[in-house]
Amino acid sequence: MSVWLLASVLVLLLGCATTPPPLPAAYPDELPEVWLDALESGPCVASIDARVRLRIHPPDRAAVNLDGNLRASLPDTLRLSGKVGVFRPVFQFVTVAGYSELLLHDARAFWIVPSDEPDWETMNPAAWRRAILWSLCPQSLLRTFRPDDRGSMSGRLWTVSGTLVGTPYAVTLDVEPKSRSVRSIRLENAGDELLTAELGDYRFLEDAWVPQRASLRIRQPDGMTEITIELVGASNLAPGALEGKGLIQPPGWEPVFELGLSLPTDLGEEPTPK
Repeated sequence: MSVWLLASVLVLLLGCATTPPPLPAAYPDELPEVWLDALESGPCVASIDARVRLRIHPPDRAAVNLDGNLRASLPDTLRLSGKVGVFRPVFQFVTVAGYSELLLHDARAFWIVPSDEPDWETMNPAAWRRAILWSLCPQSLLRTFRPDDRGSMSGRLWTVSGTLVGTPYAVTLDVEPKSRSVRSIRLENAGDELLTAELGDYRFLEDAWVPQRASLRIRQPDGMTEITIELVGASNLAPGALEGKGLIQPPGWEPVFELGLSLPTDLGEEPTPK
């Protein structure tokens, strides 16, 4: 065994690796299966507890920075919230017990749908759930991804296109083989962009290789909304932390059947973080 190979094995055994191993060497006729299988075999993070920095840029106004929290026991339970300052909540997203919900505080409205019925055209809460899951565990998308070709290398990225199984939607993935990282996901319908997720700042959370930053472009009723989600101090969730937490249906709030992620109109533009 060479000195370098022995050193690599020792690093892995000691748990000191800062990146996963590269995707395995493969002949062209073995692609895309070998690389997609290797990516899909990576574990997803089981639970997560993190503060969140959010930057939301609607199509019709200036961007706004929010603080928030993410608590999740994946893939079935997730709670993401955003607020301005200490006392002003803006939105909450909840998925639990087979349902997903989006609440907007200024509108005093909430939208609940079954989690297994994503509608990417209206970006219903089930589609939001799928987008957030893909941002936390991009390899989970591969379970419903059917590639169209072997993919191609351009610089450090391997790009492979295909379809989302059971849908008319096209999916394009950019993967960095050296770091075994999905760098971007693009979902389209007949050439129209529905969702783009640019993923970065990967780190290990226990044995899962998790993006700590996601820059999303998401179709909304009034155009494309840009959202940056940055995890701060991410750790695993304490056992039982989400037990007993259900959907939120505040008295006097209106249940609706379409609800874009809008922002309060009296929020001013926030400075861009340095």
